Amino acid sequence: MRAGFVAVSITLLSIMSAEAVSKLTDSGSMFPIITSVYELETLFVNQQNALLPVSPPSEEVYVDSYDCVLPVDWKRFPKEFTQQMYAEMDKNGHPIYFVTIFEDPITRETVFLNAYGTEVFRLEAEPGYDPFAWQKTTFQVEDVSELSEWTQWIFDPAHIASTFALTPESVYADYEASLQQELTSQTLSLESMSMMMSLPAVVTNIQLAIGSTGNGTVEIEVGWPVDFTNRLEIYAATDLIVGDWQYALTNISTIGSSSYVWEDTNTNLTQRMYAAGNMDIDTDDDGIPDAREKYIFKTDPNLADTDGDGVNDGVEIANGTDPLQADSDGDGLHDGIEDALAASVQTNGSGGVLVVVPGTGWYHAIDPDLELVYLGGE
Repeated sequence: MRAGFVAVSITLLSIMSAEAVSKLTDSGSMFPIITSVYELETLFVNQQNALLPVSPPSEEVYVDSYDCVLPVDWKRFPKEFTQQMYAEMDKNGHPIYFVTIFEDPITRETVFLNAYGTEVFRLEAEPGYDPFAWQKTTFQVEDVSELSEWTQWIFDPAHIASTFALTPESVYADYEASLQQELTSQTLSLESMSMMMSLPAVVTNIQLAIGSTGNGTVEIEVGWPVDFTNRLEIYAATDLIVGDWQYALTNISTIGSSSYVWEDTNTNLTQRMYAAGNMDIDTDDDGIPDAREKYIFKTDPNLADTDGDGVNDGVEIANGTDPLQADSDGDGLHDGIEDALAASVQTNGSGGVLVVVPGTGWYHAIDPDLELVYLGGE
């Protein structure tokens, strides 16, 4: 479990439909007025629940930006909360207050930050709150310790944070009127509609930017620091719960440039997630890059022999055995012993298990993990 987090702000394109514009006109306000910190917390929890099944696979906290400005009445908010809120004026002179909310992974309190990232308030977790209830139900386990630490973190509610934009209820009607005028008079170009994210001006880590080309394909831009020289590869998945990551592009050279643009022409998918990995980092020296262990093979990047069968993960993958199962073929003998002796397992007429070692003889596997007892020659 992580004791802290690094917020990563991801801005998603949101285009309001004509029906939504109509609602603005006919009903005054599309959204209920936020009148307490508890109502704001409820909005955040709803965002957590909606995003948790598709939580992006990263070590950092994913910060989602709520795509609408909400009306707020500050009167029932705690004074220590409101005294630390700072407004940014939009182009029409309306004050907008940004609040980022996350779940503390240690205390499970709900934490509120202002636009400058300063903590302004905390709410205690509800009695009996189980942050891993979703994981237990989805993966059908009694205890999350049965899942890998990586899976626990990705689907931990603390992995999701949300930023909300608020404006005082007293000016919200004017804000909506300005928004309606912009929406009805503005023609969005295809280029502006298709852009979802872009790389920051200065890249300090490996980052991905994803957008649409307008012809049904997806354009991926991967960026890296100017002094970075390791090779990269891109992985893609369609289901983050199953974790069906596959190679999308490999051996991306980073020498002499700071970004690479690639077009994914796989257009038959309703959704696809992407991740970038460093091909030249292998922490446990098992011959498999850490990123591949995490995404493709689901092995432990800090442990050369994940299943403890005596054969390192890289060798198992090369040999076609399962690095996550000590006995890949289920014959009662660990892969390490089979590889070391070039042995196979047979069953004799009386139902006993015989380990056949070519050119050596028959052995009875009393304990396939520990010892073999010689019985006779071939």
